[in-house]
Amino acid sequence: MARTHLLISTLLLAIAYSVCAQIKGQYQQAPQVQQTRHVYNDQELCSDCEIRNGVGYRSHPTDCNRYSQCFPIGPGQWRAVIRSCPAGLFWDQSKLTCNRARAVSCGQDRCLGQVLGRERYSDSCRGYWTCKDGHTDDLDWCGPFQSYNEDTDDCDDDRSCDDDDDEDETIHESVPCHLEEHETDDDKYYEYEWGQKRTRSCAPGTAFNWGSCGCGTIIDGHGAGCRPELYLPFDGDFQDKSGGNWVDNQGCYTRYVAGAVGGQAAYFNGNCKLIVPRFSGHDFGHRVVIRLRYKEDDDDVQTRLQALVSNSDCSKVPSIVVAYDDEFSGTKGILRTGSQGEYVTYNQQRRGEWKEVEFEYDGQKVVLRTNGQTDGMVASGNIRAVQAGLHIGDGSGLANFKGYIDELKVYLCKP
Repeated sequence: MARTHLLISTLLLAIAYSVCAQIKGQYQQAPQVQQTRHVYNDQELCSDCEIRNGVGYRSHPTDCNRYSQCFPIGPGQWRAVIRSCPAGLFWDQSKLTCNRARAVSCGQDRCLGQVLGRERYSDSCRGYWTCKDGHTDDLDWCGPFQSYNEDTDDCDDDRSCDDDDDEDETIHESVPCHLEEHETDDDKYYEYEWGQKRTRSCAPGTAFNWGSCGCGTIIDGHGAGCRPELYLPFDGDFQDKSGGNWVDNQGCYTRYVAGAVGGQAAYFNGNCKLIVPRFSGHDFGHRVVIRLRYKEDDDDVQTRLQALVSNSDCSKVPSIVVAYDDEFSGTKGILRTGSQGEYVTYNQQRRGEWKEVEFEYDGQKVVLRTNGQTDGMVASGNIRAVQAGLHIGDGSGLANFKGYIDELKVYLCKP
């Protein structure tokens, strides 16, 4: 009897092992479904991008807080760099700028359909977006050493979350930078002009900063080490002798003329102009020096100011202007800083003579010097960035210059 029970037990155990093996085999043979995340290539990120100053911009396909900056590397070919807007801002493709989240219609908005709620802010453990009326309303923050918990929809104590985000900083629209960081040198950067990648150098004592889209001052040096960012001697051509800035010549030419350095100068007939695209959107900060020589035509008198140098076109308000006042035979310098500051300087000279001009701003004062005369005034703030190249002989709201310009130099340091 005991032997019979043993046989039965052995048989049942064998059946159990067989069934388990079959079940295990079924599980092992079941197809595995893998969740894959699409990785966007550069061409997809830059498809249908909008071009400004030779660089393309496009909304990010999955994140409202980011955008693609697209640099041309060949016909129809792009290199994409993913940029993030400052905290609290979404990319606004209609304005090509970072804007308040509540003012942007984004198809990837995680708050779509939520009347009220919160969504985690991916760039900080402390941050979360607040949802209102079906779209993102604003960015809010947990306290110091707290992190936002999506499961509890609350802020939890978290000593590992020590983000020092600028939640109290005033949020404003942020214009994207059209320049690109250099791979190895802090004092260099790249700029794209008509599809060509060009290496630029910062002024001595400065380094490139993508956040401010310009070269920031490290040491405020001056003297022999300060080199011009643009130097046009106009000795028979319109080539920049400072480092290869491309100059778009629209109808101007050089002439031999008495009094010109080297014998020749650029002649402006009242209908031509030169444009240096490199300075479009440039952050001059609190330092610029412009030097030039000019002599007006004396065949007629105009009542409007004639543009010598300005950073404006297409009705944009310039922040830097050096102009000739033909009606009263004088040189005028205009500088605009911040959101309100406007500073006007003026020198009067005799008609028909060469004028040697220096227009300078150092963050504390604006000074215009012409043939030994000086006019200056106290000033402050950073020079406004304008999305326009540097125009010579032309400017928005000004008459085109008629006469000669010679030895034009632009510095971002104190020469």
